[in-house]
Order: sequence, then structure tokens, then C-alpha cells
Amino acid sequence: MDNSIRSDRLVSIVLVLISMIIFYISHNMNTLSILSIGVGSDFLPKLVAIGIFLTSVTLFAQTFFKQKQANAVHDSSVEKQSDTLTKASLLRVSLSVFLIISYVLLIPILGFIIASVLYLFTQSLALNKERKGHYHYVFLFASFVFAAVAIYALFRFGFNLMLPAGMLG
Repeated sequence: MDNSIRSDRLVSIVLVLISMIIFYISHNMNTLSILSIGVGSDFLPKLVAIGIFLTSVTLFAQTFFKQKQANAVHDSSVEKQSDTLTKASLLRVSLSVFLIISYVLLIPILGFIIASVLYLFTQSLALNKERKGHYHYVFLFASFVFAAVAIYALFRFGFNLMLPAGMLG
């Protein structure tokens, strides 16, 4: 079995377990129903847990399709290419973990909007394999600004919850 298939299966199983723990903990959470729309403080953790669970199950199912494809093709050039892809993927995953930790640490300092835009833009640069023109990056930056402001407005005015304002506050 290919190392990437084995690691995908392991990661998907671990994430399924983590999602079940998150769901269990959020189910037993003291809920505050201060919102008029009937959504308590346990809603978002449950939603995230369900999303992680569904994504992990999908990843686990995809490993079986990958295994069928890997069994059909036994070419040495493909194996050499998958080894290089694994090293590049490991670098991207490490960079992504670093960016996520930086994002979490920067939210109280910079605020939700600025930290989110910086995180999304740097994450898209890190995961982008092909380099495109500067108009592409301008469009990405503008869409990240729009998304961060829309999410902030949804939480602030829709759910009546404050997100860290940081430097904009």
C-alpha cells in the first residue's frame, strides 16, 4: 500500500475520532440561548464537528479509489513522482500548520478581519502550485476582504456576537 494512502487513512480515522469528541463535548456544553434565532453556543462546535466528520469519511472513502488506481498502474516513474509529491506535500502541510497557529495568535492582536485576510491570502499563496498574474492575486485579496467583512457582519449583526476587532476596534 502506498504511503500517501496509508497516511490518508490514518488521518481520516484520527479526524473522525476528534470530530466525535468535539460533538460529544459540545453536546454536553452549557448553552446560552441569548439569541433570538434559537441558536445556542453549542451550535457552531456541533456544525464544525459534523463538517470534520463528513470530510474525514469522504477522505477515507477516497483512499479506496486511490488504491484501485495505484494497483492498476505499477510504473516506476509514477512512484518516483509520488515520492517528490509527498515531500512537497509535507512542506505545504507544515507551512499550513504554522500559518494556522500564527492566525490564532494574531486574531486578538490584529483583529478578526485583518488576521483573516492575511491568513487566507498567505494560505492561498502557500497552497497554490502555479503562479498566476498579479490580477489573480488582487482578485483573491479582494474576495478575502469581502469574505472576512461578511463573516464579521454576520456574527456582529446577525448573531449579535462580538469578534475581536483588534486594530480596527
